[in-house]
Amino acid sequence: MGLAIFYAGYRVVTAKMTIEYHKPIPLRKLITIQAVMSGKTERRIIALGEILLPDGSVAVSAEGTYAEANHFFDKVTLLSPVS
Repeated sequence: MGLAIFYAGYRVVTAKMTIEYHKPIPLRKLITIQAVMSGKTERRIIALGEILLPDGSVAVSAEGTYAEANHFFDKVTLLSPVS
């Protein structure tokens, strides 16, 4: 979820994260991880995320509240994602 916010152009730290585990995640199976930025206030950003099983059912759902913190990233060099 934090990566989704980062790619939207924000530098944040996690203020709160809630994770709900619904089903076990099988080993050696293809899963889908998805996250979206779902809202923004003056200083907070909300994101939602899920881990989906091969049949499309939700194994894990999460909601995160993030606080903008540009000053924490002033001296950080980020590498490009690996393809």
